[in-house]
Amino acid sequence: MKRRISVPFTVALTLIVSALLFQTGTAQTGLVTSRLNVQLFGGLAIPTGDFASTSSSDAGGAKTGFVVGGELGLNFVAGLAWWNTVAVSFNSLNEELVEDLAGTTSVTGDMGS
Repeated sequence: MKRRISVPFTVALTLIVSALLFQTGTAQTGLVTSRLNVQLFGGLAIPTGDFASTSSSDAGGAKTGFVVGGELGLNFVAGLAWWNTVAVSFNSLNEELVEDLAGTTSVTGDMGS
């Protein structure tokens, strides 16, 4: 018999365990957190599924690219914070695939009116 765990239960359990670990870590290390946190990050943007496919009719033809982003966090009280994240991924296009499908590598079109 397969056991199923509900999503709300899993989320609640994760939040409780995280809060307990945070409080324990703070009490043991005397960690003082700043009110405002800023983080910058970058990495690989690896396409998956149809976006990465070169053989299906829904092929996106994307190649591996890179991602850059930043996060801004505001700590209200110990254990409670609000985070905002912005990330942008850049993937180049497999031009050979586009040329095979469209007969040309140049694409023209109109942006909304």
